[in-house]
Amino acid sequence: MWKKLALTGLGLATIAATGMTAVAPASASTGDAVTIFVDAKAPASGTRGALGRNGLSRGAAVSSVAEAQEIARAIGGRDVTVRLAPGTYAPIDWSYAPKGGHITITSESGGPAAEDASIASVINCELDGIADYGVKLTSADAGVTISGLTIESCRNGGIKASGTLDVWVENNLIRYIGSKHVDGTGNEGFGGVHLLNSGRAHIEGNRFYYLENTGSPGGVHGVYAANNSDGMIVRDNNFGYISGDPIRVRNGTDAGLVDHNRFWKTGYIAVFSDWRFGSEICSRGNVFADNVVGNTTYANRRFNVDPTPNGVVPSVRKWGHDAVKPENLGGCSPAPIEFGGGNSYTSTRPW
Repeated sequence: MWKKLALTGLGLATIAATGMTAVAPASASTGDAVTIFVDAKAPASGTRGALGRNGLSRGAAVSSVAEAQEIARAIGGRDVTVRLAPGTYAPIDWSYAPKGGHITITSESGGPAAEDASIASVINCELDGIADYGVKLTSADAGVTISGLTIESCRNGGIKASGTLDVWVENNLIRYIGSKHVDGTGNEGFGGVHLLNSGRAHIEGNRFYYLENTGSPGGVHGVYAANNSDGMIVRDNNFGYISGDPIRVRNGTDAGLVDHNRFWKTGYIAVFSDWRFGSEICSRGNVFADNVVGNTTYANRRFNVDPTPNGVVPSVRKWGHDAVKPENLGGCSPAPIEFGGGNSYTSTRPW
């Protein structure tokens, strides 16, 4: 049975801001399902207007996801939903991970990322000196859902999950990632969603647009899953205008399914590639099925369905190691990526 939470005394947002140790109120217990409201227009933490705001109702919303995380930690909530009102927010670094629980960070509506900027919940990396990622997850003991957000203008990527199982990325708009969009050194992008040792990810209903590098165009991907990020599902997404391969697995990332997606003007040497460096191992058992693929790469080179004798010619699937040159292509048995049937090819944008 859900309990109605009432925070008494000093507001938790104020506790977090002053560095004091927050203690869960007597009316809250671990195992509670908690919803915390965030509004970029709310008074900032540490200001007089923020006093008494506990985030547990729309009218008492706090101003940042960082405050929401401290409230969740103080309460000890097991299943936590953080709802972001329309507005623009600084990047998120989430580590609170109640064992066996689930964290959801979503737009206030709970629906897909809004096209209209006036009603969108936007994570903009430029609010934090051009941060590397819009959302960073290191919550090993809890599943996480990120949904309905716009994530933009980041150096390295949109969402990065490190050592986190059961990450759900749904109905987000991830755009303007990489050195084409962010000035300065060290701004080459890696991935719209970047998974490191993060298994069972489910990536569905998202739009990945304008993920572009100028210095290393092949280095940025829509979904980049590395280091045993096994069992991912990538389904029903749009991938457009990505200078690198839109789907990249690396170093033993096995048993992924990429299906019912749409690709347009995307890819450096492949649509779906497995790449290894140094002593890394081939991935295995990944399937590409029922997708619609634009027939040219980001640079308008025509795709072949499979690798050709001239292996550096773009193909829908490809694998290799280290530098992209003919002698480094292939070398995996069985093939890291299999066709599951139902794929089609188009000369017009498929959305």
